[in-house]
Parts: sequence; structure tokens; C-alpha cells
Amino acid sequence: MPSDQTIKKPGPNPILNISGKLTGLALLLLALYPFLSFPLVGSLSIVVALVYLVLLFFVPRLWLLVLPVATVSLDLATYTGRFLFNELDLLMLTTIAFALLSGRFDLRLSHRKGALLLIAAYCAVVLAGFSAWGVFLFPPESITGNPYYLPEYGYKLIRGMLWALLLTPLWLNVFRRARDRSVNWLVTGFCTAALVLGVIVLWERGTLGVLLSWSAWYHVVNSLLDLASAYRTTGIFSDMHTGGEVIDGIVLLLLPVTLYGIFHGSRGVLKIYALVAFCALAYCATVGFTRATYVSFFVGCVAYAVLSMVCRWRAGIRQSGFPSLLISVTLMLGILAAWLSFSRGGSYALAAFAGLAVFALVGGWLAQRYRALGVICWLLAGCLLLSVTISAHFDSRWVDRSAGHALTIGLAQLLFYVLAIVLFVRLRTQPYFNQFLAVVLLVMLPGVFAVALGGYKFNERMDTVSSDLDSRLSHWQNVVDAGSSSWRARLLGNGIGTFPADYAYRFPEKVSAVGSFSIESEGGNAYLRLGPGEDLAFGQRIPVQPDTKYTVQLRVRASEKARLAVFICERNLIFASNFRANCHASSLRFEGTGEHFTTVSTTLGSASVGKRSRLSRWPTTLYLKNFSRGTIVELDDVTFGSGNENLLTNGEFTGGLDHWFFYNDFAHLPWHIKNIYVQSWYDNGWIGLGLFVLLGVTAALVPCLPQNTLPLYVAFSAGVIAIAVFGLFGSPLDSARVSWIFYLYVFASLLRPAKNGGVGQPDETQL
Repeated sequence: MPSDQTIKKPGPNPILNISGKLTGLALLLLALYPFLSFPLVGSLSIVVALVYLVLLFFVPRLWLLVLPVATVSLDLATYTGRFLFNELDLLMLTTIAFALLSGRFDLRLSHRKGALLLIAAYCAVVLAGFSAWGVFLFPPESITGNPYYLPEYGYKLIRGMLWALLLTPLWLNVFRRARDRSVNWLVTGFCTAALVLGVIVLWERGTLGVLLSWSAWYHVVNSLLDLASAYRTTGIFSDMHTGGEVIDGIVLLLLPVTLYGIFHGSRGVLKIYALVAFCALAYCATVGFTRATYVSFFVGCVAYAVLSMVCRWRAGIRQSGFPSLLISVTLMLGILAAWLSFSRGGSYALAAFAGLAVFALVGGWLAQRYRALGVICWLLAGCLLLSVTISAHFDSRWVDRSAGHALTIGLAQLLFYVLAIVLFVRLRTQPYFNQFLAVVLLVMLPGVFAVALGGYKFNERMDTVSSDLDSRLSHWQNVVDAGSSSWRARLLGNGIGTFPADYAYRFPEKVSAVGSFSIESEGGNAYLRLGPGEDLAFGQRIPVQPDTKYTVQLRVRASEKARLAVFICERNLIFASNFRANCHASSLRFEGTGEHFTTVSTTLGSASVGKRSRLSRWPTTLYLKNFSRGTIVELDDVTFGSGNENLLTNGEFTGGLDHWFFYNDFAHLPWHIKNIYVQSWYDNGWIGLGLFVLLGVTAALVPCLPQNTLPLYVAFSAGVIAIAVFGLFGSPLDSARVSWIFYLYVFASLLRPAKNGGVGQPDETQL
């Protein structure tokens, strides 16, 4: 990495400088205004945003730490009900306002006119299909209907691209002023986000509570490595209340930056920090039980290794660096060998596999001074550990024991062992610390994937590959049918964010299970209109005490006989089909009430709901389901409590959907296209799809271009490639939490500064 460079900066244009500051101030005021009436944390959010803004003037790279961490850990929509515009918008817009107010928003830093034209053309096509322009002046606040069917939903999708577009000039500015320092901040921020996400997933799976309770080590290991669970992790991403792949996209985009930190971190501490972050991401990917994520995670690692090799070759580096291709091949064979070991020999065979990697390193260390001793170490360790593997296979009661299977495992481990020995011989000129990092990767990555691929849940998912593929193909055909057939729609798309409403209009029978809801008004009185649909859970997060009797009272109106179910549960975002939730429920049955509301009530006990500490369980939630057949139920004045207390807020719905949130556990296809290319085509037409693919391919090939030797762009390209592979069967970019990082990778790669020279000046701080 070149050292920080200080180059004289041309004087700013006074008119542009003043207009930029005024625009920044206006943007800040627009971002702050909705939080004057924001539920729960409105005033606190304003204070935090202003303090953050002030800190940015003293530490201009602070956003590289704050935004990634906030992306994975700051999501209060399930508590506030503000799904379209929330606290992450505030932080993003505050950062962009800082760039404008401080004069760091300067596109003159990039002189790549072709890249600017390509980005401008793509953004123009995307914006051409956007209709809710008023949200930029009046950000969406409290709403009264399903947000997926509102024009403002397009803002929720488009904002990730716009955030990245407006953050890129700020990144170029801080990067050109001090490259090494900026990259260190970026790596630290993304690695911290990976670690925070890992902790959240541990909490979500109940493992964090086991760890903090100081349980016996075998309880901790059992909880940590429980891969038979039916639950599919979601983190705390509110976007996943209707399924989706937000957490997968975040993992895949954080992955290459952690790899960059491992191999190019400026200090040993940063390398170790990145290695721990990588382990956290590998764990998150493993317990997500998503087949496409496993493949994309592996592809991301291989892409990083291969592009690193290309980048080093471009720089004229030969033997002094990491043999990236050899590492990639060894990793691929290691995953195969580890999977065979675990699936046909159990944990002892997997431990023997790990031992082979370790002794390949140890023998290499010995061979540097005493070649004969190193060879003896390799031979003895190989014979011993291979015999352990064969013995474990024949001793196992859970596999079909045969000489053929034993030979297969032995050959796979032997080939891996030989490649690992060759690798560590090649790495003999590297520092011991780098060699240690390599052996950790060779043990951990294959080991984690072996346990995941050999687990019950993954094998269950593999049994449904054919049926799931048929379901996706049928869904994509329905997506095509849901859109307009006009020439304009074919060329420029149906408009960003229009898919859920179009799909519901075209296939009402397919969305009947997801239910419906809206806030209506009659004579100045607001009430909730809840349509039938067993998959819809409409609720509010509230504190619940265990072993307590609670009373639910509400006014209802229905034209016919109806049944309404009331649940109190510990729940995060979604349940799985065979997942046993900690819930208690009661039913309200009533005859048709005509045109008048009738008061009904029921009592239900909480039992064990809320019994464990908050770090050991999910949030407690009250939610309603309309189990009536074809009957719409209207609700008003909902109260829930013990004695005279009322734990619900906005039970009369005068505040719209504030404090309320809805969940769909199983019927996810009406909300997501499940393919980023079909999604791009549907939203932006053939022109938009072509520009999107061209942007992605160009960004992915940046490390292969002449005079591109900065390893950071290898990380950006690997992230784009991982999403491109994952996007064949998922649509993670329909969440701004994913898309802003993806587009930042793309835009920053295309608008990258030249290797030497450019505009810059010393930082105002040494941080």
C-alpha cells in the first residue's frame, strides 16, 4: 500500500462551496424533522445524530466505523413501527450532510469520465422508474397501510443506491488525503460489524445466554455447534420479517474486507481482529442453513485469492507474497476432505484432518533448519493421523462401513496433506504470524463447512433442492407475468418497488395467505382493518412477566361469525415450519356485529414466556391473527395488561401503525423476487439490467486492469462477485442495509483514484 500522500489542492469554487453548505444544512434539517414525532427514541435520536455530526468534524473517518456497525445492530423498526424511514436513514443522511458542510463532497477527485457516465446512466434509469419524489422533501413517517403496497416502498429500495452514490465522494476524499489511515478505519469498521453480527447471532440462537451463565464447557459447545436446529437466523434485520436474504448479503459483503484485514492488515493486532471477524462471519453463514450462502461464501474466498494473485502479478510481485492459487486449491480440497472425514468418520476423523494441517506447518518450521527432522515429522504425523481417520470410520455406528469409503477418506486427506506441506514450504519466507493465519484458515473454514454440510438441517435442505428449484422457476414466471407488457416497461422496467403491489393485483389467490391490514377512519375514529390470512401476525413488542394472567380487551366489528387469536410469544423475526416456539394463545369467537363495534375480552397466562433473562431469549411480543374464513375483522381500543395496567401503546390506532409491526413466517414469495437479475429487469427493464450487469462486471474486473495494484479493490471486487453468485437465487439488494455496501464497492471501484497523484491535503486529525 502506498504511503499517505500530500498534494496541493486547487482552490474551491466559492459558489459551489456555499451551495454545498446550504444543501448540507437543508438535508440535515429534513433528516431530523421526522424524529420530532418518532416513537420511543425520537429525542434521543436527534441528540445522537447531532453529537455524531460534531464528532465527524474532528474525526472525519468515524463514519467508516459507525455506519457498518449501525447497519447490523441498529434496527428498531419492530419496536417503533417505522419501517420506511428510521434511525439508519438519520445516520446516513447526517454523514452525507457532513460531507457537504465540510467541503468533502467533491466529485472532482475522480477523473474517470467513462465510469461517471456509466454510473450516471444506470442511476438515471433507476430514478426514471421512481414515482414517490415527495419523500425526499417529506420523509415517510407514520403510515396507515401495508408499506409494501405504497409508492413510498420504492424509496426503501432506492435509498441504498443513493446513499452509496453520495458517500462515494466522501470516501474518495478521505482516501486521497490519507490512504493507509482510511483503509485501516474501513477494515476496523467492517470487522467490528462482523463481530457485532456474530454476537447478535449467538444471542438469537440462545448461545450467548449459555456463555454468560458460565455453564459447563460441554453445554457451551453443544449450543455453539447445534446444527440440527430448524431455526434460520435473521439477526435483528426488520427487513426479514417477510423472509429474505438480508443477513446473507451482509455476511458476503463483509467477508472480503475481513480477508483483506487478515492478509494486509497494517499491524498484527488488526490481523488477529480480522481473523476473529472472519470466524464470526463463517459461523453466521453456517448457522443460516442457506445453500446459496454456503456456495457464495466459498466463491467469495476463492475470488479474493485469485484476484489477489492477479493483482500481485500486475505489480510484478512473484515469490515474496502469498501463493494465492495454491491456497485456493488447498482450501477447496480441504473442504472436500473435511466433509468426507466428518460425514464418514465423525468428529475423530475431523480432528485428524485438522491435525494434518497443523503438522504440515510444524514440519515446515522444522524443515527450515533440519530438513531430515521435518520430513520425519511429516511422515510420522501423516501415518498416525491417517490411521486415526481409518479407525474412526470403521468404529463408527452411524455410517456404512466399507473399505471403499475408508480408501476415499484416506486419499482425500492424503492429497490435502501433501498440498498443505507444499503450501507451507512455499510460505517459508513469510513471517511466522502469516503462516499461523494460513493454518487457521485451512483448519477452520473446511471444518466449519464440514460440520454444516454433514448436519441434519443441511441434509434436510438438500432433499428439497429439486422442489425448491421448481418453485423458484414457477415464481420467476409469475414475476414476469405480473409486470406490464408494454415496450416502455420492457426497456425501462415497471418501476422500483412496484413488484409486491403488482404481484398482489395479478395473483390475488397466491397472496391470500399473507393477509391484509390497514388503518381506516370513520367519523374521526381510527381503527384497524384486519383481513383473513393465517400467515399474518400483527403485533407489538411489550414487556411480559412469566406466570402472570393477562387480560386482552378490544372492540371488534365483523359482518359474519369470526375468530380472532391472541398470542403472547418470545419471537424474533420469523419462525420455521418445524420450530417449536415459546407461545401461549387464546381465541376470541364472536358472531357478526353488523355496523357496530362490540367489546370482547379474553384471559391468557404467560406461563414461561419472558421467564429467562433478555440475553437468553427473544423479545416478548403480543400479536393478533385473523383465523376467520373470508371475514374481515375490524379492531379498536385494544388493551393488554394485568390488573388496571395497559402495556400496549397506540391501541386505538390514532398514530397509524406506530409501535405495531407485522410478520409473515412462511409465505415469502409475494414480497421478494428471489433473483437480483430478474429483480433488476423487473424494476429497470432490459436497459437497466444491461447497465447493472456492466457495472458489476467492470467492478469485478478492476484488479485485472493495468496499473491496478491496490489490494483493497480486490476485496471490493470479491464482494461484488459473491453477491453476483448469491443473487442467482436470492434478492438481498431489496434491503438498503445490503445495497449501500454493494453499491459503495461498485462506485468506489469504478471511480478509484489513480495509483499516484491526485487531490489531497493533510488530515485535520491524526486519528
